[in-house]
Amino acid sequence: MFLSEVFNYLTYGELANLSLGGIETSGIQDIDQPRVITNINFALIELYSVLPLRTAQLNLQLYEHIALYTLHTDYAQTNTTSTELYRYINDSAENPFTNDVLVIDNVFSEAGDEYPINEALEEYSVFTPTYNTIQIPFSEDDNTVDIIYRGAPTLLDTTNVDPATTWVPIPYQLINCLVAYTLHKIHSSIGVGETNQAGMYYRKYQEALALVKHTGLHNVENTLNRKLDTNGWV
Repeated sequence: MFLSEVFNYLTYGELANLSLGGIETSGIQDIDQPRVITNINFALIELYSVLPLRTAQLNLQLYEHIALYTLHTDYAQTNTTSTELYRYINDSAENPFTNDVLVIDNVFSEAGDEYPINEALEEYSVFTPTYNTIQIPFSEDDNTVDIIYRGAPTLLDTTNVDPATTWVPIPYQLINCLVAYTLHKIHSSIGVGETNQAGMYYRKYQEALALVKHTGLHNVENTLNRKLDTNGWV
């Protein structure tokens, strides 16, 4: 949807009676747009973290003497300026890795077998000490793994924005979640006297999110084949 649509939902909905973008001010003014957009960006990051809105894949070259792999461009093949000795992320110029990992969801062997994640009692479990690191205790030279992860959204620019042409990367079925979390952040930033409002909108966000998960409306872009091709990443 376009940013102008999100602004309309806010202006004629929950912001209707506020000086920040309400009806009395004829909508969100240019001077207030960066503040509102910043909070929309917070909402996008939140939603992309908890829902599989953007699924991405990378291929990782393994080495017997390396157990912990950091998913950062310092270790990407395309980063020719990197000083790291081992650049084990097998990306390409057509599909460069961009430090967009939010959550690691699945790990597959070259044969397409899925490894357990963070299962200490499983012999072939891998572990995720942080959001962008993966520990593979059984690394062997010349082997690779494919990693499926939730990718970060493309955030909105806060300056020189034309709401009518700026695309917000969120499906329409998540507008209630987006608006509720945006309002939670807006009220949280106002300060004293708005704590109850911020909490109310966070509860609205949680309720809307629970409904989306219950109905399965969040499965919008999760189209990767689980039997992966290991010749690169998508």
